[in-house]
Amino acid sequence: MDVLGPAEIRAAFPRHERRRIVLPTEPRWEHIDFLGWIHRSGHLGFIVCRIGNGVTGLVVERNVTRGRGLRRLMCDICCTLHDKGGIATYTRWNRAQMRARSHMLCADLGCSLYVRGLRKTECVQMAETMSQEEKLGRLNDNVRRIIGNMTFVD
Repeated sequence: MDVLGPAEIRAAFPRHERRRIVLPTEPRWEHIDFLGWIHRSGHLGFIVCRIGNGVTGLVVERNVTRGRGLRRLMCDICCTLHDKGGIATYTRWNRAQMRARSHMLCADLGCSLYVRGLRKTECVQMAETMSQEEKLGRLNDNVRRIIGNMTFVD
């Protein structure tokens, strides 16, 4: 992902949500395909992605999913399997239409790092025949699909 400054990051979000944004510490831009971080309180997540010529940002509510027993959950963006607490449900509300859309994503929003093998989970992963470039392509397609879905563009 191209380096974004604080002003560009804030401008990516809708005007009414900008007051809720707490900017992240300086990310390692060379290792990420989208910018995702968690509010210091843990109840909000922020996702910023370059789509076309623009940059789009979402503020989503975060609820860490605590599975029972040996249940494994998969991230909707990077397809990484996680044990308990490694997945969170991120929800975006459209209060005007009284609708909500949710996705299960990595609790730390570190999907790019999991795909690149820079971060590991305790869980055994499924074997895939895809190359690293194909996995990154899938990650980028999935994050754009999810952002489109959560912005309520039908």
